[in-house]
Amino acid sequence: MTPTKLSTARARLLLDHPFFGVLALRLQFVEDTSIPTLAVDGKSIFYNPQFIDGLSNELCCSAIAHEVMHPVLDHM
Repeated sequence: MTPTKLSTARARLLLDHPFFGVLALRLQFVEDTSIPTLAVDGKSIFYNPQFIDGLSNELCCSAIAHEVMHPVLDHM
């Protein structure tokens, strides 16, 4: 369910908030159970599937938009 939830959230961002959606398309989703929530390295968004499954669809979109802004603002 998690990859589908992430893809759906990214698609929702493209439709509702194209700025964030286009930026999110440049980052690959990578499962990583060693982190508690989400992380980004400028090329990938790493996610803990248990964390993503616990988010509502709206919060999942917000979390992706949040992670997208780290490379944009050079917070690497």
